Amino acid sequence: MRRTALAILASVLLILLGVTLLKGSVALENDDPTASVANGAPRGLLALSLLFAARDAPVSVLRSFNDPAPADGTLLVVPPPERSSWTEQEAVALLAWVDRGGRALVLCDEDDARNRRLGALLEAVGVSCERVNVAIGDVALTSAQGTMAGFARELAVRGAGRVRPKGPTPVVPAWRVGNDDVVIKRQLGAGLVTVVGSATVLTNDGLATADDAVFALDEQRRAPTAAVVFDERHHQLRHQGVWAAALTRGLGPLTALLALLLLVPLSLLGLAPRPGDAPRGEDDDDGAPAAAAQARALAALLARAGR
Repeated sequence: MRRTALAILASVLLILLGVTLLKGSVALENDDPTASVANGAPRGLLALSLLFAARDAPVSVLRSFNDPAPADGTLLVVPPPERSSWTEQEAVALLAWVDRGGRALVLCDEDDARNRRLGALLEAVGVSCERVNVAIGDVALTSAQGTMAGFARELAVRGAGRVRPKGPTPVVPAWRVGNDDVVIKRQLGAGLVTVVGSATVLTNDGLATADDAVFALDEQRRAPTAAVVFDERHHQLRHQGVWAAALTRGLGPLTALLALLLLVPLSLLGLAPRPGDAPRGEDDDDGAPAAAAQARALAALLARAGR
């Protein structure tokens, strides 16, 4: 009886370890952030990334905190964070990168939690993002007007997200709705930071409205290089960066294989005859459907991790 209990306990522990390894090897692919290049829903950024790519701009995505910083002179798009917050150190590093000639396009959100996750970066830039009270009829679509000749284009804004100057840092209000700023710019060394009060200006359902797409392309064209990088690191929790680093180094398939080696033998144990089982005839083909289904699922996960 004691041996049976120990065998069951060991089996349970091995199963838990195998499931944990499998979950870790594919967890990043199961995430579904809103403002992401992988999201084709109204508030996603898939159309924006495809727009840049259609103009022959090299487009890449930062998904791990272990990814290297973008090359100097590129356009870095910072969407509203889904899960983790910007730190002061990360904000300082970004502004130092801008000072060397980079262009950062920071997108705020109407969700207060996402704006708070941007807090350290917005503080370093010298702005804040918030919602304003607007008439019900204006929530669906509002027209923002440029403040000077260089910003003469009309931007269409869905919702009430706005950006405000904060502190003594010199910034330039570029587009406004009445007295409320929608886009603010700050020159920093050889580079420029642009903060948009509402990401809807560049999301899938807003990009084709008014001059929003032209605004996006202008930001890209004015960068020293044609490359565009989407910083989606904060769409994940920081501990997930460990898994991301493993996957980028090619350890994902090995992790899934290890889980496979742990789980499949345990599944095959279910095929072994047990005391009290009736003898299996030659024509008895039950197929072990549960074990077969588990093997197919594990093989599918292994193939997915391999991609």
